[in-house]
Order: sequence, then C-alpha cells, then structure tokens
Amino acid sequence: MLHKVMRKIRRWSGRFRKRDRIFLLSHMRANTSLFGHLLGSNPGIEGYYELHESYQQPRDLDHTKKKYYRSHCPKAGATYLFDKLLHSHHTLNANLVGPEDKLVVMIREPGPTVRSILKIFADKPDSQWANQQDAESYYVERLEELARLSDTFKGRYFFLKSEDLIVDTDRTLLALSRFLELDTPISERYETFSKTGRRGFGDSSNNIGSGKIVKEKNNDSQRVEVSSRCHDAYKTTLELLVRNAYNA
Repeated sequence: MLHKVMRKIRRWSGRFRKRDRIFLLSHMRANTSLFGHLLGSNPGIEGYYELHESYQQPRDLDHTKKKYYRSHCPKAGATYLFDKLLHSHHTLNANLVGPEDKLVVMIREPGPTVRSILKIFADKPDSQWANQQDAESYYVERLEELARLSDTFKGRYFFLKSEDLIVDTDRTLLALSRFLELDTPISERYETFSKTGRRGFGDSSNNIGSGKIVKEKNNDSQRVEVSSRCHDAYKTTLELLVRNAYNA
C-alpha cells in the first residue's frame, strides 16, 4: 500500500519538474518507435512513445507533461521530455519551441514505408490506411507538411534518414547525442517499457521488444512498388530537409 502511495506522489511531483522538450517530427512507420526507445532509455530523457497531442497553446505543454506523468515516475537526472508528431492534425506552434528545446526531423524511403503501413493495418480493412492509395496519400501529404515545417524551423533541427539508424548506427547516434547535448551518449541497446509493443503506442512487431537495433535483411519478395508521386515527394523533401537542417 505504501509503495503505491509513494509511486503516486512521485508521478504527481513530476508534473512540476522543469523539462525541456525533444520533438520528433516524422511520419508513420519510419522507425520512430525504435527512435523513441533509444532516447527514452537515456538517463537524460523521459518519454518514448507518441502522446497524440497538439502543441498550440502554453497550456498544451503542461497538459502533455501531466498526461505522461500519470503513468510514469520521473527520472532523477532527466532534463528532457520526448514526444513525436507523426500526423499533420497534431500541430506544433513554433512559438512554443524554446531555445533549450530540441527538434529532430526523420523520414524513411517511400517503398519500405508504404509496405510497412499496409502490413500494420492488414488486419484492419476498415482503416483509412488499409489500401495502398490512401497509404501513399498519407505519406505524400505528410512529407509536404514536414517540408513546410523545415522552413519554419530552418537551422534548428537535426535531420536524419530513418535508414541511418540501422545501417550507420554508431555515427548517427553519436551525432544525435552531441546535438542533444547529452551527458550520456545514446546507446544502440534500449530498455523495454510498460507500453512497449502495445498497439496505439507505436510499433507492435516483435523487433521492438528485442531491446536492440535489429538489422533486417532486404527481402525482394516483400517489396512494394509505389507511385512516382511518392518518389518525387521523397526526393524533393529530402533535398529541402538536408538544406534547412542544423549544421554544427
């Protein structure tokens, strides 16, 4: 009984602790759950999944902090609270992003992204993303919004391609750790948490529960051919995101 009371007190106290923010701006099926777990396992960062909220008013910052700490006890040495925005209806007001807050933008190539969207919604035929046309429309529209946000936050965000987490792990995590100014570098091994693998809180595949980056092999039989509009949107957005990104 005392243990439960103490946990409630710790969660409640977390609402009043100052936390700078790390916002990941990305899209569905871009390895964002892996990214969140890598960050959330670092002693300087709290949060690892999507809170499904917008940030338009100062009260939204307080609301999301309270929402997170209803389920989690604060870390003693953490300075950041992480969240990710994967849909354009979850908006981020630039005026709420303070000088100590950090922004990361990440995108994934179109073929693997669309394939992954179709796979995750394969057992939900009524979902708006259960068919390829709608999955591609989401991808293109989200890239267009990320391109717009890159102009808004020009020179302020760290950019990475999703694939770099897998194929160039050491260099990517070192550069990211430096950008976030972390005392402890981000490790390629991570913790699993209470919501790891649960639907509605990110990736529900077996890989996310492994506690490490899984380097998947290419399987041509699983490839999905996507339309030229996806490739064109990816190329255009990639060029803009690279050009507008923070450079140390």
